[in-house]
Amino acid sequence: MTKIAIKNENITSFGGIYHIMDRVTSELGVVIERFRADCGSFSKEIIQTIEPHCNTFYIRATNCGSRHEEFRQQKEWKSIEVGYEKCDVTSVSMDNLIEGKSYRLIVQRSPLKDKEGKQQTDMFGVIYTYRCILTNNWTSTEKDIITFYNERGASEKVKPLKKTSRLKAFILHFVSVLAKWVRTGRQNVLNLYTNKAYYSEVFLE
Repeated sequence: MTKIAIKNENITSFGGIYHIMDRVTSELGVVIERFRADCGSFSKEIIQTIEPHCNTFYIRATNCGSRHEEFRQQKEWKSIEVGYEKCDVTSVSMDNLIEGKSYRLIVQRSPLKDKEGKQQTDMFGVIYTYRCILTNNWTSTEKDIITFYNERGASEKVKPLKKTSRLKAFILHFVSVLAKWVRTGRQNVLNLYTNKAYYSEVFLE
């Protein structure tokens, strides 16, 4: 098994995978159909990196506590069932994340329950827990978006590629490659331990 070192001053342990995605998609012209990520990717910088290279994205939103009062005042909630559990959903606009951009925030609320399964209440009524998904998809229903986000496995799809494509092989194998971040020569280096030669070809400076 060989080691491939990817060196670039823009790569960090936090943003490295997005720098890699930006390079692969830009240089080889692939467009990601649907991109899904957890709350660790909920940042202005990452969204600005991924948005030009995907048709739609779905990111678990964090730091929405300041909007709980706004959520509480929402009147247009829809009752749905997701994963055999009932909840309420709605959509609100998020216009203050990136200047000049408006995104859709899918809000899902569920009653807070005690150990015995009894709903918790306060002076305003039922206490809810809220979960949010940020997306640029304005057409799909809230249920469809939540269901897609909650799916596991190979549900993300990219545009069809030829079987001989190095990029397709890269996408299929990247998540199973042993990697380690090291600091050397005043720069961050991502070491990939693999015998797949196309990694070095993709990232050759």
